[in-house]
Amino acid sequence: MLRNTTAIIGLIFGMILLGPCYGQNKKAQKSATFKDLTSRSLTIYPSSLLKEANDLKQSNPSSALDKVQEALGLSIAQQDELSEAKCYVLIGEINEGISEWKLALENYQQAYRKFDGLYTNTSEYKRTLAGLGTSNLMLENFDDALIYLQEALETSKNSKVSADQSYHFDRVLDLSELYYRKGNYNEALKVLDEVPTARQWMSSSLPAYSVRLENQKAKIYAQQKDFEKSQDTYSKSLSSFRANKAQNPQENQSLQTTKDEIANVLREQNRYDDEIKLRNQAVEFNLESKNMSEVTKDKVEISKTLQASGDNMAAIKEIEEAAVIADTLDDPKQQANAFLALAQLYEKNGRTLQALVAYKKYSKAVSGTEKKYQEQLNQRSELIEKQKDIDEYTKDVSLGQKEDTIERATFFRQQLIIYGLLLIILIVMITSWFIYRSAQASKIA
Repeated sequence: MLRNTTAIIGLIFGMILLGPCYGQNKKAQKSATFKDLTSRSLTIYPSSLLKEANDLKQSNPSSALDKVQEALGLSIAQQDELSEAKCYVLIGEINEGISEWKLALENYQQAYRKFDGLYTNTSEYKRTLAGLGTSNLMLENFDDALIYLQEALETSKNSKVSADQSYHFDRVLDLSELYYRKGNYNEALKVLDEVPTARQWMSSSLPAYSVRLENQKAKIYAQQKDFEKSQDTYSKSLSSFRANKAQNPQENQSLQTTKDEIANVLREQNRYDDEIKLRNQAVEFNLESKNMSEVTKDKVEISKTLQASGDNMAAIKEIEEAAVIADTLDDPKQQANAFLALAQLYEKNGRTLQALVAYKKYSKAVSGTEKKYQEQLNQRSELIEKQKDIDEYTKDVSLGQKEDTIERATFFRQQLIIYGLLLIILIVMITSWFIYRSAQASKIA
């Protein structure tokens, strides 16, 4: 009997040793990935990876995504939902950089869910609201954009912190743009006029914002057909830009976009002289800034407007100047636009040989444009593919986490059963021993 009991005990101890092997299946690799991340999380922190990714998101978005993927895996392994939310914010911003607005929106929504109403004072939460507002605006989901932009404005209202003031003013401009795109020009202007602190910020710590504010007003006035006020406001914006020593690309882009929008309205209204005046003003400004691509673009448009007004000789002179500048640029898109316009104008005026030369230059520029477009397309495709890899990776880590939890729970249950059996066996052995002793004592008696 004792031998049988010893054999049973040996078998049970064998089961204990083999317990960790129980339940291994096809998901073992995911569990191993999760365990590896858990081990690495002791020495690597998501916050440091996210900082590196944030620094790289403009210059090298592909490397930034690599960092985000690692940070996301570690965040899941550590059950750190704040860091996880920050990862999705960064992915959303990278998507904004390549104008993938649908993907940007999906990632901002994921971040918003992870925040779950918490950490509302963090800069990442505010960036999430801004991203949700902008993405919905670009996708023309105006009602959703309005909700998030209003919430964003609430988070920074009455703040004395410069960063919050800057953030607040950006959202004011976004809100005005929302109404502008809906065609509600009165409301778009009202939003700007109802921010009394905006003028204080512009005159003190945030003077750069006066450029973007005036640009927004100028294009609204143009849509309201108040062309004199639009021109005066745009001129004021140019003066503010020249006076502001801390010029940045965002302001410059705002000037160019506003100029194009005003010019389009003027052309629709057949106000050719006003359009030419506006674009010549822009040419002068862009020559000062050495922005020759914009100079070329404006001269091409001036030529088209002169054609529309019937002044072919002036149109040819303007487009020839544009073509000369285009020849010096590393900008195949503007070269193609200039040479095509030149070739068509030569052809229209019976200058066939000159038209052929211009068409050849146009053909060469188109090849360069296609090559550049293909490079950009390849970069976008690579970034989108990396995001799909990140999605798969996070699913694997999450499944690995679940499998690890199940494995631990299963092993714990096995141990409880085994120790219970051991206890029963021990009780049986002790009971058997006493019965045996009792029997022996009866025989002696």
